[in-house]
Amino acid sequence: MLRQEVISRRNWLSEQQFLDLLGATNLIPGPNSTEMVMHVGRERAGWRGLIVAGSLFILPAALIVLVLACAYVGYGSRPQAEWLLYGIKPVIIAIVGQALWGLARTAVRSRLLAALTIATLALFLLGVNEFLLLFGTGILFAGIRNVGQASSRSPTSSLVFCPAGSYPSQSPLSRCHSRRFSSPS
Repeated sequence: MLRQEVISRRNWLSEQQFLDLLGATNLIPGPNSTEMVMHVGRERAGWRGLIVAGSLFILPAALIVLVLACAYVGYGSRPQAEWLLYGIKPVIIAIVGQALWGLARTAVRSRLLAALTIATLALFLLGVNEFLLLFGTGILFAGIRNVGQASSRSPTSSLVFCPAGSYPSQSPLSRCHSRRFSSPS
């Protein structure tokens, strides 16, 4: 929902900016949705935007949870309320599934990314550590991409550093930062 609001509806961020913020959010411990809203607030209005976005995201949610908790304590053990709690689970699964599908359609732009995504998901389901998967997949993708780019350059060209998300269109140096490394003289 945040992706649709920030990218499609309000046009505050590009797809790539959103994915970059999402990647940073996944590396930071804590509630991802809150962190993502705070990142977007900071991108839009600096530290003031971060505080306003965080406050206006956290306070209503906290009040809603408080009301629901009070209702659960008072009515949760009654048989009439069991059907409601039972019906919430499929709705939550559908919302999460829809969000993942939209994100996958945006983030997985090639067969290589699709293969890495499937492999990473399989390893996660087998119990491999999340941080190891995030860093390992990122390093593997960057290595594969840079090897492909290096084979198209001449041996005398400079080494090129391409940050994640920058995809050169015409030449390897068109959107990347060139870094020449020389031996000390």
